[in-house]
Amino acid sequence: MNVTPEKFVLLDRATFTDQRTCAKKSASPEPPISSLPATTPQPNGSSLKGQNSTSNKSKPITEVHRALSTVIEPPRTPKGAAANGNAKSQSPEQTYSPPNQPANDNDKAMWQGFCEIESDPAYFTIMLSEFGIRDVKVQELFSLDMMDELPQPVHGLVLLYRYREVDTGHQEPCPDNVWFANQTAQNACATTALINIMMNASGVDLGEPLLQFKHFTETFTPALRGQEIANFEFVKRIHNSFAKKTDMLHIDLSMKESWDARDKPKPKPKSKKRKADEFGDDPNAAFHFIAYVPVDGDIWKLDGLDFEPSKIGSYTNTDWLPVVRAKLDAIMASGRVYDQEDVQYTLLAVVKDPLATLRADLAVNIKTAELLERRLDQISADWRAFAPRDDDDREPALRGPSEELGVGVATLDNAAVPESLQQRITADGDVATLLDRHGAVVGEQAKLRMDIRSQQWAREDDERKARERRHDFGPMIGVWLKMLAKKGVLEEMVAQNK
Repeated sequence: MNVTPEKFVLLDRATFTDQRTCAKKSASPEPPISSLPATTPQPNGSSLKGQNSTSNKSKPITEVHRALSTVIEPPRTPKGAAANGNAKSQSPEQTYSPPNQPANDNDKAMWQGFCEIESDPAYFTIMLSEFGIRDVKVQELFSLDMMDELPQPVHGLVLLYRYREVDTGHQEPCPDNVWFANQTAQNACATTALINIMMNASGVDLGEPLLQFKHFTETFTPALRGQEIANFEFVKRIHNSFAKKTDMLHIDLSMKESWDARDKPKPKPKSKKRKADEFGDDPNAAFHFIAYVPVDGDIWKLDGLDFEPSKIGSYTNTDWLPVVRAKLDAIMASGRVYDQEDVQYTLLAVVKDPLATLRADLAVNIKTAELLERRLDQISADWRAFAPRDDDDREPALRGPSEELGVGVATLDNAAVPESLQQRITADGDVATLLDRHGAVVGEQAKLRMDIRSQQWAREDDERKARERRHDFGPMIGVWLKMLAKKGVLEEMVAQNK
């Protein structure tokens, strides 16, 4: 969330007082996970309303915790150190690159903030992939009706809205089966929302870093989990890979101005009472991300600025979207649009990547075609003379692995033709019927190949968008403006656009 300075200072001072004590905040950077002491003190929860007191105990560092330093933060050779280790191990003092140069990896590693990231599903899909999470994709919904067309399963929803107090349901002490983290760092609301969703997703390969992080923070309070996310260099590095030099300077300047203005008197509000939706009409209000997840038959709202999660309803089977849809519809209807051209909400869904499902379906299709051909060979030696032939206008049917489509030997080995279909094919002795079935399977395969390629192109487009977003065009623009000014064109352009 792009938290306003007043909101952020209030949150940092009042809400996370114990967390700051626990983390031993100082002017120096926070220590990485690998350098934490042998025990991690827990907050006593006195400043957090409804905090789960059962988690406020000292947790000794386990083997999982120690392993984090090798999985997440591999040792680096200090700058200037010899490869054989005979040179001095102490690296020279690191400094930021000049302001007129793009932010490099060293700048981003030293910077203690979190950069702002636009709500583009492509960026979040690439981030989740780089976190190590497999077969997950983020899709944007342009209307609530699109929920019916989402790939299944839907692991969670993310709502981006202009911040105001909405849907303030009953907060409950975080239960053991719900993983919830507070947002303790400015601009980290999107990453916090995504992690809150993925930590509660079932049947998902989180990857080694996040899996170990989940185990390590299992008994932590929501506030301490949020503090650990803020200190998690692995997550922070991927988040800040989108940072530009101007972003870093602007955020640092905003924080400095907020700190300098902390003791200045503030003008008194005209009225002590405000309408419930008045804050939502403020064009200067920040945007904020909140998550909705299904967990064991209940639906939870996970807002990083809340003390605890809020249960908003229950569901049966796996159909949880109608319940949350009604809540989202009420939230969107409650806010007045102060500018007709302003889009006040963005809704994102974290779903299973359709590419994984399509590849699994293609593997089953290949196995089914193979079974049909074996059965035809048993009852007719010349059946291929009557089957449609592959020609130049049609791509030959696949009969094995395809590196291009991402269907390998392991995927084929794990694919299984449904038992009922196997029995029907084995019992069928009519060549014409089997040929019709074989033709239908080949036709279905052509569509699957086309759909897989479409998803592959979409993924390549996501990677391109993320790559371009990560490129810092600021210095180039600065040089271009200097050239315009040198030629005497800049002042004229500025005057024309006043």
